[in-house]
Amino acid sequence: MEPYYDFGFVVFTVVIFVHNAIMAPKVQFWGKREHGASAGCLIPVDGVACLAALSPTGMTVSGRVSATVRPRSVGAKATSSSETARRPLLDLQGLKHEPATRRADISESSKHPGAESPGLDYEGVKTPVDIEGGALEPGGTPSIFSWKHVGLLAHIASVGVVYGTLSGVIYAVLNNYLYMSAVLTATAQALVRLPRALRFFTAIFSDCYPICGYRRRPYLIMGWVLTFVCCFMMAVLPLGDPYYGDPALADIDEDQLTIEQQAMINHDAPDKGIKLIIFFVFANLGTVISFGASDGYMVELARREPEAIRGTTQSYVSATRQIFMVLAAFMTGLGLNGEDYGGNFSWTMGFNAIMGVCAAFSFVTIPLCWFCVTEEKAPRKSKFLAYLYDLVQQRVMYQVIAFRFFRQILSLFSVTASKPIQSTWAKVTPLNEGISEMISCLVTFVSLWIVRRYGLHWSWKVVVVVCQFGVVFVDAFPTFFTIWNVYRSQWFWLGVPLLEDFPNSIGDFIATLFVVEVCDKGSEATIMGLMITISALGSPFSTVMYKTVDSYFEIERKYIVKDDHHVRSQVTYAYLIAYACNLISVLFVVWLPRQKAEVHALKAEGGKSKLLGTLTVCYLVFAFFWIIMTNVLSLFDSTSCLRIAGGSGCKTAGLRSRGYPGYICSRMVLPQMAIYLRPSTQHREEDSARTRLTLRLHYLQAFNTMAITQEGIDGISRSLFMPIMLMLDFGMFQYLVQVYYSRRHEARVRMLLLASFIGFASHVYLHHNVETMLAFNDISEVCSQLTFLIQITIIGHAVRTKVKLRPITWFTYAAEVLIVADWLNMLASGIEAAGVELSNELHTFSNVLESLTLTFVPIFRFFYLSLSGSFRRVLSDRKLEMFFYVVVATHEYVFVILDHATGVSWEYAQGIYMRLAIVTCILLNLRKKSRGAKNTTTTNTTSVRRVATLSSGNASSSPEEVLPRPASFVAVAPKKLLSNS
Repeated sequence: MEPYYDFGFVVFTVVIFVHNAIMAPKVQFWGKREHGASAGCLIPVDGVACLAALSPTGMTVSGRVSATVRPRSVGAKATSSSETARRPLLDLQGLKHEPATRRADISESSKHPGAESPGLDYEGVKTPVDIEGGALEPGGTPSIFSWKHVGLLAHIASVGVVYGTLSGVIYAVLNNYLYMSAVLTATAQALVRLPRALRFFTAIFSDCYPICGYRRRPYLIMGWVLTFVCCFMMAVLPLGDPYYGDPALADIDEDQLTIEQQAMINHDAPDKGIKLIIFFVFANLGTVISFGASDGYMVELARREPEAIRGTTQSYVSATRQIFMVLAAFMTGLGLNGEDYGGNFSWTMGFNAIMGVCAAFSFVTIPLCWFCVTEEKAPRKSKFLAYLYDLVQQRVMYQVIAFRFFRQILSLFSVTASKPIQSTWAKVTPLNEGISEMISCLVTFVSLWIVRRYGLHWSWKVVVVVCQFGVVFVDAFPTFFTIWNVYRSQWFWLGVPLLEDFPNSIGDFIATLFVVEVCDKGSEATIMGLMITISALGSPFSTVMYKTVDSYFEIERKYIVKDDHHVRSQVTYAYLIAYACNLISVLFVVWLPRQKAEVHALKAEGGKSKLLGTLTVCYLVFAFFWIIMTNVLSLFDSTSCLRIAGGSGCKTAGLRSRGYPGYICSRMVLPQMAIYLRPSTQHREEDSARTRLTLRLHYLQAFNTMAITQEGIDGISRSLFMPIMLMLDFGMFQYLVQVYYSRRHEARVRMLLLASFIGFASHVYLHHNVETMLAFNDISEVCSQLTFLIQITIIGHAVRTKVKLRPITWFTYAAEVLIVADWLNMLASGIEAAGVELSNELHTFSNVLESLTLTFVPIFRFFYLSLSGSFRRVLSDRKLEMFFYVVVATHEYVFVILDHATGVSWEYAQGIYMRLAIVTCILLNLRKKSRGAKNTTTTNTTSVRRVATLSSGNASSSPEEVLPRPASFVAVAPKKLLSNS
């Protein structure tokens, strides 16, 4: 790999020196002679020597120049590095150039620091701070090509090589060589992008937790060390044999192959792709760790630029990345164009050599990120998260975050069959795909240069809308022509990626411009990382969505090979849905500010919203975990059949009775832990399904010895568990009747009592069919959820009648939506109890709805309680109650583990466990209220005594300050609101 290292390093060094020698920033000034002639000169950044070249006669020079003014003083002390920083700009407006005879005076006076210059008065011409041209930070305009900052370009160049290579080998290696399914190929693309979603967290560490006092360089090195290790491992580990021993078999349906031809198929090849995907993810994670630090460093440099050229640093960084992604695309396209990789060359570099090049770039970047990055030591920040949470509550932040997230989801909505179509119908070779990626990077580079040169003041809204409509319009022609075999050509098909990255690159570039305007000093990396994380979350989440949608169409690889009218129609429907989502994405542009001035105005006058800030954090966290869960599900045979994982649906009988997270835990997490935690390497190589069966039989044998069987559990459930649940549900019904009977004429109270009555009445009926009884148990659990939700709406509407509080209003609306969904869920359970078999999708919906509801309830409750004080106070006063609410929300997991260990269903024991937790929450709440009532009684007694004192004239306080407030209002309104009323 050494020739690649030497060549790249020499080229990079030559480019830097050429740029410093020729392309250094210069400012042109034009002077007018007093007798009418004109003269012009180029004034370099590092001085005003050009002024001396003008005529010695009087001349008026107008303009501004960025200069480093260092008057030489004989005998003066050596200046420190901070003192030799770039001084303020010189304002030469109206400055008279002195004759040559005075230059000697100036030079002579410079020898004596205390003497005043009779010619040029430096103090008089020093520029005030605001003449920096609108720069947000002092320090002068930086040059990213200087040796002090060139480490940033070295980092971004290596990112272009590594990320471009990892993205490029997915088609040649995973899709062609290992012949992985379309869903797994799409999953690999999503997982390679997934570490970018962690960019926000790595940026927080870079901003808040310096290592040895440095915030940027240590994290840059840590990230590149991880990337180097992963790339080196992929370079030395063998890839294995391809899926097809004869590449010509790829065009033949496997059902039509002879026995000899089928023997040439390596059915184990797709399984080896899982290992590569894991290496891809961790290699990209290393670049993301480095990115968290480099983002902050880039923003620090950009904030020193004047307003007129601010954005130059970002454009250089983006352009450098695109140039080296061109090199990566050229390398993967040319080096992986062998027959085994889907190409037509008789030779190939091989996957291992490609990864060796990535390892070499990673290794060279490590020292450059230390010696060619300049930073000062910074203290550790302890309260940064509170500042960040406060920042997210600002309208300028949560509005742009929502734009980035939701637009990204819909604008990147695609089709899972794109790679199989590319290889099967369009016959695209890896070489041509690499060339198309090179052209795509060049187009992106040109577009960024145009924006940097002419479009820094364009309307961001117009740019986004025009780009999105243009991409859909151009993309539709080659797509449908290829689908319906009007004209199939690999270059006709590859016209799509040439324009597909254009709006995305512009969007990322706009995001960097937005960050520079909105962030404060010290939070540069975090805010930039947050914006990139939003984009990174939107891309895999979009993949999750279109994998789920496409699972309802027959567009898998085995159907694409048939190429009949039905398959073409199915692919057309999938693409029409994708294009519709792409066009809908432009609606979110209303949340994007038009330009930099609007960003500052929105930041200053937009206000804050705690509810929307909290909601922003919630949907981002949900999206992150949802992406991880659904993409990991696609990697395992036992869960890849799920709709959300891109499968066609699982026919698993146990899915309905378990909660959905519990199903995932029992079907994926526990079996894989059992496989990989076993000490023997031989057992690790066994088939996972057989291993799970062996473990299940082992556990069943152990518990059969203890006489615990499914029949025994069913008998105990009928004779003991169901009567206990009946009594608990009846007790909760009696409690609600006692509390709300006086308000029984209200519609919501009637609905609450009805739901609670159905909850315990559903246990009265007994049936010999176990499935029927499980359906009735589902009805009872839905009613328990409804009692929580309806009480939330009762509280919410009571507060709204007294005080207009927006967060409570939104929570109330959300609870009403969940109430409607739960009533429909109850109706479905009733239909199933009547003997009608429902689909697994409805069972999945029921379980997801249950998990969502039981999570929503404690969030609302403790948010409502925190309005009366701080959340810390609520946490300290109600720790035990919060714990039991968490137990209610996660009650399924304990019994999922028990179910997996014993092979026996514990559904009714789980129901008792949940109801006992709910009863405990009620008792703790009653205990808290009783203590509060005692305190209120004591306060009222003291108030009466003070009123008596007032009537005798011994105090000067007004009655409003001592009389207690109405108890009914205190019951529904938080104390903080009362104090402000």
